[in-house]
Amino acid sequence: MMPLLSWRQRVLRQVFARRGVLGCCHYHRQDFHAIAATVNAVHRQLRRSGLDGEDADELRFRLLEEARLSEDERSTAMLLLADDCGIHIWRPPGQRRWTYQDGRHRARALMDAGVRRILITVADDRRLQS
Repeated sequence: MMPLLSWRQRVLRQVFARRGVLGCCHYHRQDFHAIAATVNAVHRQLRRSGLDGEDADELRFRLLEEARLSEDERSTAMLLLADDCGIHIWRPPGQRRWTYQDGRHRARALMDAGVRRILITVADDRRLQS
């Protein structure tokens, strides 16, 4: 894994977003600006629809199929939308800093690209302790 980004580096990447795609790994070869826009739009439509279960899954698949993403980008978008595979952050009990429970590599690719908004989930400490 690459070294951690400082807060200063994160802010600079937000201000001066990278539109080019890096070639170092599977995730960095993808257009995370397009992925983030699709994930955010699909999530909004799913929330507005009020659907759950298989109906929500069908709508999610249909909306992602209609998106103008490559197959790899569509798979990454599906991971980001999934409850058990997205980017999960949590704060260990007694700690001030947030850390990643899952999705660290996807989060790094998003930060490196300078993506400003993406769906994340905050893990419940009680669930992590059981």
